[in-house]
Amino acid sequence: TNGSWFTRTINPVKDNTTSQINEVLVISKDITENKKAQDLLLEKENLHLMMFDFFPQAILLIDNDGVIVDTNETITELITCPPHQIKGMNFHNLPLFTKESGRTIKKIFSKGKAVKRIAPVEIDVVSKHNEQRRCIIYASPLLNEQEQSFGYLVVLSDITKQKCNQEIMKLKDDAIASLIWPISIIDLNGKITYANDSFLRMWGYTHNKDIIGKPVTKFWTMKEQTNEIVQTLTRKEQWIGEITGLRKDRTTFPAKLYANIIKNESAQPVSIMGFYIDSSQNINTV
Repeated sequence: TNGSWFTRTINPVKDNTTSQINEVLVISKDITENKKAQDLLLEKENLHLMMFDFFPQAILLIDNDGVIVDTNETITELITCPPHQIKGMNFHNLPLFTKESGRTIKKIFSKGKAVKRIAPVEIDVVSKHNEQRRCIIYASPLLNEQEQSFGYLVVLSDITKQKCNQEIMKLKDDAIASLIWPISIIDLNGKITYANDSFLRMWGYTHNKDIIGKPVTKFWTMKEQTNEIVQTLTRKEQWIGEITGLRKDRTTFPAKLYANIIKNESAQPVSIMGFYIDSSQNINTV
């Protein structure tokens, strides 16, 4: 009653004279706390199983000999191989690793490191369809009450997409940096966050640190023009027009500015890119 649990032992009591059962002895024991503890343990066990199965990264449990004891379903997404096909196999010798990654695996799981947490390492894995993916491997020893290792918890996190994005971004950065035309990026507060080498040369600067974080208006003579540019960018997301640049040595030069809004993945404005052409070169050639 009232959410309580009991165990009851019922024993018949006989009359000493007639040997007839004339009473029943009932012994009740409150086991509510024990029952709650059992339910909590079962709940936690089920929760851990759910976490194991639905964890977004591939998880493997391996023993000290490297044998895969268990793994979750996410491993299928990574290597296109269901869990039952790799359970019982030796993790160190799985064909899914490239030769170099295989050597790395054997090195980091050497017996001398059995009770130490292994630092994350990038490796390459290959699916059964010969698709190569880049992963970070995390491994932590499983210790018993005597602080002795009886296996490892291994997590494989697929970073292929992030790596690809990083390479694309680096390619874009290198392309912008090597352009012969000056380019700058400013934040929505009007401060420069990026300038390529051509921008530095046109304005007579040597070091990027002399420009980054400075208001873009510091490099123009017509400060009042800034409001016009910002208002036009807000409405049309681009502005094209003439500005007068102010070099480090305080000399000026005319330049054509092509400015446009840069948006993030949520289509929110995050910065402004400016592309400059030195108009004085055109004037001198006329």
